[in-house]
Amino acid sequence: MKNFKENIFINIILFGLLTALLSQLCVAPMEGSFRVSLGTVALSLIVGLMPNVPIIPVTALGAAGMAAGRMLNSITPVYPEIVFYIVYGSLLCLWRTRNNNALDHRFRYCGLIFFIDLVSNLTELCLRMGGKAFELVSLRNIFVVALVRVLAVFVIVNTLYLYLKILEVRSGEKKYQEMLMLTSRLDAEVIWMAKNSRTIEEVMNKSYKLARELKEANVPESISTEALSIARDVHEIKKDYFLIQRGISQALEDRDGAEAMKLSEILEIFEGPLEILAEKNSVRLKFSYSVMADFETARYFEMMTVLRNLFTNAIEAGGQKGCEKEIVISVLEIKEPGYYVLKIANKGPEIPEDIREDIFDAGFSTKINYETGEISRGLGLNLVKDLTENTFGGSISLRSDSSVTEFTLKLAEDEFNEVRDN
Repeated sequence: MKNFKENIFINIILFGLLTALLSQLCVAPMEGSFRVSLGTVALSLIVGLMPNVPIIPVTALGAAGMAAGRMLNSITPVYPEIVFYIVYGSLLCLWRTRNNNALDHRFRYCGLIFFIDLVSNLTELCLRMGGKAFELVSLRNIFVVALVRVLAVFVIVNTLYLYLKILEVRSGEKKYQEMLMLTSRLDAEVIWMAKNSRTIEEVMNKSYKLARELKEANVPESISTEALSIARDVHEIKKDYFLIQRGISQALEDRDGAEAMKLSEILEIFEGPLEILAEKNSVRLKFSYSVMADFETARYFEMMTVLRNLFTNAIEAGGQKGCEKEIVISVLEIKEPGYYVLKIANKGPEIPEDIREDIFDAGFSTKINYETGEISRGLGLNLVKDLTENTFGGSISLRSDSSVTEFTLKLAEDEFNEVRDN
């Protein structure tokens, strides 16, 4: 509470002094001592954009600063201007009791500011000129003054509104991209769970077969019973595993996403996450892509899984000890008869020739966390190969030397819809 009060007091001082300073920037639109300044522009913005700042103390301090400045430079009475600020601040305070948000009601707010400016200026003119304040020339002058000042307020408020909307859109896009990346990871895990389900099924069948053979071989009953118990346990694990897999699959099926995405849109999503991953691995990343046909796919999560694993491998390999700390990743998409060809190249460390045939095997990995000793699961490239061949009806090949490592994916044209810009 103490800090809150101190902040309020500091804000009153700062904004009051700002109002006083801007009140010294003034012009005389008509003969006499009537002056027009920018102090009220500051007040309008403070009230509209900072609802926690008390407007009456700020107005009072601003008016006092204005009066002090005027008296130093002129001998003309300043009390009409003080009254002007009192009227202006009071009317703004009345508005704030009903609405604190100028951004969402900026047109209405600027209309109100125009009215308040007219009333406040007319009050000051009446104190200075009496009945002459209602002459056409005087009314015309204060109308123009109010219009100019409200336009200044509108430009500032509307610019801030548009800026915040841009930030909101970008934040929404970032969250959407993060959601797509997360869903892509879940998709990859579901694919692996489906493959593991088949393995569990095979283990269960072998366990039942073993129990039956043991029983027929007249081994002690306790051994065959134990084998049968293992088969039953595997069956229970299989049921639980299947329920988990089905639950995740149904959740992914209910996702609200686009019906299809272009390759260029998918690659654009990766730019931010790859920068974060590169920073995490202490490497500098240069990422670029060039698409010719820009194919469209409804299986964009599977495509994201393929690309994510290839990109991640390149960055994490570049982050290991003894490697250069700059990774250049490029993607080229071209069209060949019956296929779309993706070439994903990185100027990172060379893949040794003696392991190139093994890197697509499940469980094979050369990535080690030297701080924890943890070895990667080695499932990424196996999944890439599986999706490329079985989901996209294509093939994958590898070329690696000291200058570049390049994966070439040939994807069957029948699995895609080509999209060309009109």
